[in-house]
Amino acid sequence: MLLALPLFPGCSEDRKLSAFPDSYSGVGMELEMRDGSPYVVRPIEGGPAAAAGVLAGEKLAAIDGVSTEGMTLAQVVERVRGPKGTAVRVTLEKAGKKRTIPVMRGKLKRTGASDRSGKAYQAGK
Repeated sequence: MLLALPLFPGCSEDRKLSAFPDSYSGVGMELEMRDGSPYVVRPIEGGPAAAAGVLAGEKLAAIDGVSTEGMTLAQVVERVRGPKGTAVRVTLEKAGKKRTIPVMRGKLKRTGASDRSGKAYQAGK
C-alpha cells in the first residue's frame, strides 16, 4: 500500500503515517527522490501547488533560489513547508525547460492512508 505523502525511504508504513501530523502548512505536493533529485509525483488535489500549476513529473530544481542538488528529501520538505499564507518560489524543470513560480502555502489535512489517488491529504482552511 502506498501513501500519498512525501515519504522517506526505508520507513515502515506505520512510521510513515506517524511521521506526519494530522495537518500542516505547505504547498501540497507528493515528492520522491530519483537519481538524487526531488521530483513531483503529483500535486495534492485542491492544494496550493495544484492551483499554481505544478505538474507531476517535474523536477524540483530550486526552492527560493537555492538549488536542491545534494539535499535529502527531508531537507527539501523542510524548505517547502512554512506558515500558511506565506509564499515559496519553486523552480521546476521538465524536458529541459525551467520555470520559477510562486506557491502560496496553505493548510493541508491528513484524511488517512490512500493509494496514489491524492486523497491522503486534502486542502484545508
